[in-house]
Amino acid sequence: MAHTRETQAATQRIRNASQRVNDLMEEISRAAREQSDGVAQIGLAIAEIDSTTQASASDMESYRRVADTLSGEAAALTNSVNAFRTSRSGELPPVALGHPPEQRDERPTVKALPRNKAATEEWEQF
Repeated sequence: MAHTRETQAATQRIRNASQRVNDLMEEISRAAREQSDGVAQIGLAIAEIDSTTQASASDMESYRRVADTLSGEAAALTNSVNAFRTSRSGELPPVALGHPPEQRDERPTVKALPRNKAATEEWEQF
């Protein structure tokens, strides 16, 4: 009978150890599934970031082309406006948008008159 009790106790220890091994295997399996799910989510996030980045780069290239076109049109319009501007102080109109006109001397421009009398008669004074 003692031998039977020892056998029963040993069998119970084996069952308990087997249950602990099964529990550990289940935890390992659950952790592996969670890691796999996490890696899959990271992969999806990276794919979405890549797609968004490529779309942004494409949009930025389109915006750059539009900005270049608008800049050219603005420069052409500025040149057209400048062609019709008049100035009394001798200042030249601004050449390009976004650049302030150069500071110029406010004194009127004086042209030297020619020395010989025949040439002098050709000049008109304003």
